[in-house]
Amino acid sequence: MPFYPIRLWARPTGFPERTGFSFRNLRLRRAFFFLPVVFACAEAPPDRCVYTFFDAMTQGDAKRMAAVLDSSVFLGNSGVLELDTLFLGADFEARRNRILLELTGGNVKRLWLSKQVIVGRSERRGDTAGVEVSFVDPETDKQYLTRFGLARKGKTWQIFSFKRT
Repeated sequence: MPFYPIRLWARPTGFPERTGFSFRNLRLRRAFFFLPVVFACAEAPPDRCVYTFFDAMTQGDAKRMAAVLDSSVFLGNSGVLELDTLFLGADFEARRNRILLELTGGNVKRLWLSKQVIVGRSERRGDTAGVEVSFVDPETDKQYLTRFGLARKGKTWQIFSFKRT
């Protein structure tokens, strides 16, 4: 009598074994499939743009800095005197490069990062938002409160103002 081994998918009783399939696993697999789709379609909160701004400032990354700044900052409407008075008569590209240099490695970076930075709450009004940012001087414990103005461009947020309150 020839020997026939029992196949792995068959029980000794002859009923097929359920390997790899259950309704519970099916639901779990669907959840893992649709979860990235939902996150890809979701919009980032406005304060994430501010965190990216300070991260790019800390690392000196001008490319990421330019991605989170609106063109009004480069046109001289940022609300920061040090940035608005840079290269007043120069063309847009020269002002843009100089402002990015100031924010990623100049005096403005040294001044802002010498203080403790606290990103506060954000208020959203349609396609604009305001994020409170506090700068605390560690030596004098004096707090400087600013409100970053953000505008939504597609699904991303961009900073257009650094108004001091």
